Amino acid sequence: MHLLLIALALLSTAGAEYVHYPSNGCTRHNVMNGFQLKFEGPQGIFKNDHGVVSISFFCNPPDGLTNDAISNKLVVKPELPFGHWREIQWCPNGTVIIGIQTKSDRGRIDKAGITNFAAKCGRPEVRTGTETWAWENLDTFGGWDKEINCPVGEAMYRFRANIARGRGLFKFTHFSCNKVE
Repeated sequence: MHLLLIALALLSTAGAEYVHYPSNGCTRHNVMNGFQLKFEGPQGIFKNDHGVVSISFFCNPPDGLTNDAISNKLVVKPELPFGHWREIQWCPNGTVIIGIQTKSDRGRIDKAGITNFAAKCGRPEVRTGTETWAWENLDTFGGWDKEINCPVGEAMYRFRANIARGRGLFKFTHFSCNKVE
């Protein structure tokens, strides 16, 4: 019986279809300074099939002083029907997103994809070593992937995601920075 369950689990994840969607970015003269995760809690027999199913970013002027403009929201499309939106994570006043890091669980059986996300917040024009991280404290599986940073003088303004159909956010396939003037 246990072998049958394991075989079914392998078959259900082996044929996952991954779709690239067009990139999504801020309007001219804006950069990202906040994000919000759509998260699905533990699912399945082993309760380990959970993670981020969508993400939205918030675009504002690069001075980092406008941290509450939620009208400039970019959401990964298509938005999957499962999961719940978590609280918005803003960079501290005066800072914007200058780097990202994802936590991933791409095991042989589970393949949950991205299970957490962190944004590195700081000033684009200088790296002082005092940058902070905005992230959700999610109790998830997987390890943190390599940190990706914008070059000095630039901040995050565009992204493209790879979605596992029926599962959620699998990985970021493109992350763009824009020169801040």
